[in-house]
Amino acid sequence: MAKKRPTTKVSNHESKNYLSKANEFFEGSITALSTDNWNVAGLLAVQAVISAADSLSGFLAGIRSTSQDHGDTAALLRSISTDTSKEWSALANRYSRIISKKNLIQYEGRELSEKEAVYLVGQARQFINWVRKNVPKNN
Repeated sequence: MAKKRPTTKVSNHESKNYLSKANEFFEGSITALSTDNWNVAGLLAVQAVISAADSLSGFLAGIRSTSQDHGDTAALLRSISTDTSKEWSALANRYSRIISKKNLIQYEGRELSEKEAVYLVGQARQFINWVRKNVPKNN
C-alpha cells in the first residue's frame, strides 16, 4: 500500500503567490551572499525552493504537501508529473539535495561555509528558473 502523504488544495492564485514568495526568498539569498551571511543565504535558498515546489505542485495538480517531511514533497513532484524525461527526475533530485541541507543550517552546531552557501544558491537558481518556465505568471 502506498504511503499516504498529507496535502492541501492550492488554487491557481495561491500557486502564483508561492512563486512570488520563492522569488523574494531567492533574492534575499543573493543579498545575503553579497554580505557574507552564509547561513542566511543557505536558509533563504532552501525556503525559496520549498515555495517554488509548492507553486509547481499547486499549478500542476492543485495541491501541495503539508508533511513535516520535505522528502514527501519530492515524492509529490515525482507523482504529479506525466513527463518521464530525465529533466523532471533531475528537478526532483535537485529539490531533495537542496532540502537535505535544511537541518544542517537550522539545527546543527556548525556554520554553513561560503562554498556550501554559493552551491545552494546556485542550485536554487536552477530549480526556480525551471519552475518559472513551467508556471505561468498569469495563471
